[in-house]
Amino acid sequence: SVTSEQLEQLRLQFLDHSESTEVGTQVGESMAAELASLQELIQSQQAANADFSDSIATANNSLEGDLNTADIKACVQSLMESNARMQSQMDGMTEKLDQSQNLVNSLQSELYEAQRSMFTDPLTGIGNRRFFDRQLEKVLENFQEKKANCYLILVDIDKFKSVNDTLGHAAGDEAIQFVANSLQD
Repeated sequence: SVTSEQLEQLRLQFLDHSESTEVGTQVGESMAAELASLQELIQSQQAANADFSDSIATANNSLEGDLNTADIKACVQSLMESNARMQSQMDGMTEKLDQSQNLVNSLQSELYEAQRSMFTDPLTGIGNRRFFDRQLEKVLENFQEKKANCYLILVDIDKFKSVNDTLGHAAGDEAIQFVANSLQD
């Protein structure tokens, strides 16, 4: 007979991908928040660019006609202040973009790991049924496009039930891992 613990372990191993889904949801929410932050950063930079452009236009207009030294000094002072504000804005933007890039890299790693775990058997570390189905679909698409040969190899471990029955499930797991590693190599 099968115990409820064994059934729960089978469900978790083969059917429950809530952890991967949860990671995907968290990554998606974090990406959405980061995109909103980047949108605010872009809008801020656009406003700073408009201010800088206005200050240049104002300076250009103030340099027309008869100018005295005080007018030229005021114009140059205004341009220097505007340039300093723009430089400060650019420095802040660079820092925020660096932080954003680091966060995006981290989120990409988390997403990759969640996807990898969704397609990997936890015992053997090789592709699971979902991985097989996805790969088979790709191979068949490629086969139809290129009219290339396609091969499928099925492997069965003979008398495996007797390994589990006589040596226990831990030994059976080791045997499965050995076969999987050998096939992968």
